[in-house]
Amino acid sequence: LDEDDVRALIAGLDRDQLQRLDLSENPGGQALGQVLLGDPWTRLRRLALRQCGLAPDFAVLLAGHLPALDRLYLDGNPLGDATCAALSSAQIALQKLSLRGCGVTARGLAPLSLAGPRLSELQVLDLSENPLGESAGAALTAALAAAPVQWLSLADCGLSASTLRGLFSAPVAGRLRDLDLSGNPLGAAPVLAE
Repeated sequence: LDEDDVRALIAGLDRDQLQRLDLSENPGGQALGQVLLGDPWTRLRRLALRQCGLAPDFAVLLAGHLPALDRLYLDGNPLGDATCAALSSAQIALQKLSLRGCGVTARGLAPLSLAGPRLSELQVLDLSENPLGESAGAALTAALAAAPVQWLSLADCGLSASTLRGLFSAPVAGRLRDLDLSGNPLGAAPVLAE
């Protein structure tokens, strides 16, 4: 769909009835974000906008326009750290959040640890393919300690064994049921040590 198609489609949807919306891989970009603004989507629970060319200021949509949202998939959009800041202040209680390949850094994780009750229902978190790197340990541990995450993907994030040690000593480790650490330079160091 092009931008005009997306506008026409969204204009025809009932914001008080729609519960799931997936417009992934449509190049709407900023236009897509703008047409979603306006009156709140009162019953929209699942929103998937993977690889849509969304810019960082798209995150403003999260505050006040999607009160019932519990599943959000923004994979492959160059949103960066601004998205985490917006999520930390948005009045939504997500159960599933996927930010795969969105350009989130260790600095971007810090606001998530302050989200408190807004993360109290988060069970699935995908941060794969983000440049979290060596300095992500403390921020990642703090963010995950605030949420009951059971499924966590940190594939290809540039994490080392030392980065993960704090995570595995935190309460989050006991709640995990599914963990993906593939593609990280963990080396031979014992990740679970200490």
